Amino acid sequence: MAALPRLSPQTEIPDLVCPPGTDLLQVLWCPFHHEDDSGTEVYWRRAADVEQALFEPPEPPLVVDEEFVPYPCVLNPERITEFPPSHLIPENLAARIREWERERHMDYDDDLSIPPGWKVGGWEPVWTFGDPIPLCCEQCGADVEPLLMLEGGDSTHSWRAVEDNAELGEVPGPESHPGVRIGRDYTLQIYCCSRDRTHPRVTAMR
Repeated sequence: MAALPRLSPQTEIPDLVCPPGTDLLQVLWCPFHHEDDSGTEVYWRRAADVEQALFEPPEPPLVVDEEFVPYPCVLNPERITEFPPSHLIPENLAARIREWERERHMDYDDDLSIPPGWKVGGWEPVWTFGDPIPLCCEQCGADVEPLLMLEGGDSTHSWRAVEDNAELGEVPGPESHPGVRIGRDYTLQIYCCSRDRTHPRVTAMR
């Protein structure tokens, strides 16, 4: 597995809630296809225990699936406000949203509700194929909540990071998207237990 960037709530992700005694989330990513979505592992750690960060992260072996190897990119977290997806909205409000979609020629879920890309927390995305699957903690049965969303494609241009906005006329810099393709541009959602975040993570493909 290759190490993805470590996420620290104090310096990078202020909305990331860590279990007691930890302040760092480390995500490991395997650059091969996994039928059971087991290609990720998450570890809660303490930043003080990391004596020296690696300036050159370990390279994956030569035999890998290139679609699962992230590009070297700059981490520029951006705090945004997103709205619940359509399947979680009461019907009376959903009807008003459908009218808004017809008038604006826009799609609420893609253009306003859930942004594309990789994110921490927020609302769970829409199930794009198959029926919704009830999810719960495999260890204690409690509800789960979104921890990380890893999206393999970019289906809308309504959401655009400041660094990607060509209208700003800025000189292009390093890649701002990891360039990972998950399935046929699916989204991998990683959930954590709402009762105890140290319990095994739950994953789902959407």
